[in-house]
Amino acid sequence: MTAAGLQAPPPVARLFQFVAFSVYTYTIYYSVFYVNVPPLSRNYAIAGKAKFLTQWNLLIRLRDFLFCSICLPSCIFVSTVFWGLYAIDRELIFPKRVEKYYPNWVNHCSHSLIVVTALVESLLSPHYQPSRGASFKALLTWFTTYLLWVLYLGLIHDVWVYPVMQVLSPVGLTAFFIGCFIIVLALHLAVTSIIEDYGHCGRAICHQRHDRFRLEVYDYILSQNF
Repeated sequence: MTAAGLQAPPPVARLFQFVAFSVYTYTIYYSVFYVNVPPLSRNYAIAGKAKFLTQWNLLIRLRDFLFCSICLPSCIFVSTVFWGLYAIDRELIFPKRVEKYYPNWVNHCSHSLIVVTALVESLLSPHYQPSRGASFKALLTWFTTYLLWVLYLGLIHDVWVYPVMQVLSPVGLTAFFIGCFIIVLALHLAVTSIIEDYGHCGRAICHQRHDRFRLEVYDYILSQNF
């Protein structure tokens, strides 16, 4: 048992984490130094790659609370919305002219593989599952912060991060954001249920481990002569 009260992940989980870490380390390196897509507009270079939820998403691969609350639902959201819009009209999210600058494998690592790695991680490795209320507040704060960032770039600098935002009317854009919030909420509920029912970090299991760890600490304190 680790210091956090959770069992150490099995060797296969460690191997998977190493492979996933290596893949995304190289993906981020390649994306930063070799992927140079020409700006879609005069001001589009503002904020660089920090405009994109994909980049924010790759930077929050932290343990436990952030993983269960933000990373897992965010990965699924990114992939769902990206490929959903791509299926409707790729020009809304990934214009064809961008394809020659953005390799296909980088695209799939950024928008497809993230779901696989996040789900496998949740099923193989133990995490302490936070309460639904706390995790939803964290996810809502994260998503709202990114939404405000996107609106700031669009309204102040006239840089709309994704092409779909350029073609929508104010009413349409509002409806789009509301729809995104609904999708995030639905994903949060679904992901929480999956983790609790099938994951290696089901809340009941983790609580039992955490309680067992606290009892061990309590017994140790009682055994000492102060």
